[in-house]
Amino acid sequence: MNKWIISSILALGILVISQSVWLQNSIEKERLQIKEELTSILKNAIQFESFKEFGSTSADSSSEKNVIIENMGKIDKTSSNENKEIGRYKLDVDNFQSRVSLSQTIGDVFTDVLLSKNLLRLSSIDSLLRTGYSDSTLLKSYTMKIMKGNETIDSLSVYWARSSFVNFSELDIPIFITLGTKKKYQLKGDFKIAKSAMVQKMTQSIAWSTFAVIGVSVGMLVLLVSLRRKDIKLRRRERTVNGIVHDLKSPLSYVYTMLGFYEKSEQDPDKKRGFETAKKRVGHLAEKIELLLSSFKAQKGLLSLHTASYNLMEHCNEIAMELKEIYINKDITFNFTVDPAMELVVDPMFFDDCMRNLMDNAVKYSGEKPVIEIGMEKSSNYKNTVVVTVKDNGIGIPEQSLKKIFREFYRAENVSERKGYGIGLSFVKRIIQSHGGEIKVGSAKGTGTIFTIFMPNKG
Repeated sequence: MNKWIISSILALGILVISQSVWLQNSIEKERLQIKEELTSILKNAIQFESFKEFGSTSADSSSEKNVIIENMGKIDKTSSNENKEIGRYKLDVDNFQSRVSLSQTIGDVFTDVLLSKNLLRLSSIDSLLRTGYSDSTLLKSYTMKIMKGNETIDSLSVYWARSSFVNFSELDIPIFITLGTKKKYQLKGDFKIAKSAMVQKMTQSIAWSTFAVIGVSVGMLVLLVSLRRKDIKLRRRERTVNGIVHDLKSPLSYVYTMLGFYEKSEQDPDKKRGFETAKKRVGHLAEKIELLLSSFKAQKGLLSLHTASYNLMEHCNEIAMELKEIYINKDITFNFTVDPAMELVVDPMFFDDCMRNLMDNAVKYSGEKPVIEIGMEKSSNYKNTVVVTVKDNGIGIPEQSLKKIFREFYRAENVSERKGYGIGLSFVKRIIQSHGGEIKVGSAKGTGTIFTIFMPNKG
């Protein structure tokens, strides 16, 4: 039990830790994605401002700007074109540079001019950021600075009051972008992301799953503790019953011996017959005690079989005579369809208990005129198998009880008022299975019952 509890707690701890690690990895991944997206939007916003400042107005629309790239060839320094030049960038056309983007370079040239004239304003960049960033609710606050070395050219601080997550821990996302072609200017940003906003859905799902696991684990622990307590009670009860039953054997042996003595010394035929009947019933009670002790052993897997040839017809006749003595007020009929020469290879004592239990139940639950049919034949469907049947004309077993009938201490609803403990059939099943056989039951309420035993033919 302690091992189960420790294992459950360890499993729960591992689950919580693994989910926490997964959540942290998800947060970091989300943070990097946001950083990449913010960096991309800011770069595009700066290029947009640069093109907007120097492009010529389109004839088609005043909101559109044209940027015209002309083939200058070799620039004549005496030409008037020099006066129209906005910026210049030297590109080595003999050596391919995989990391150089021509469109980015053109934008950087315009940015150089914009920065040199102090025309790049963070207020405009901020406006474009708010327009271009789709999930702005993640942003709690941020600051941006345009730096030239250690000198701050422009700065901006923004707090978005509309963020609904203001009292939780934050994630800092630093941004660093080199501006222009000369790399003298930098855009530095510090964006604060409300952690709970970013991971709210993930945290909720993990929290619910964690609560569910904790609930299930607590329920399992409670159930295990309850089962442990019941197991302790059953073990105590079993030891008590086992001791009582075992202690009964000695006085019963004494009573059996004394009845035998009185039977032999008694001259009166009626009294002699009474002593004989009493002796048989005490003997039957002793067998029941042996059956109960064997049942306890079978539960623990301690059952030891001593097989021998078993003549079913002979043994069942003896049991039938005993039952007629016990149920003297019933008009019992036993019909046998058994080949007298056919024998089983079983443990005689245990198999006697099985047949006595099945035959006794057949008589007990069959009214005043029981008709019990005992049969044995070789199976036509299974090779090397003998089929033994015990059929009665009794009250039958309700359909809902058929699957439970072999459970220990279970009794069908239509026999609950009759004397019994519900251990006989469970013991019968264990004995049959110990011999490598199988037992099945067929019945319907009010139509009688048939038990069918499939035993390996070792004869």
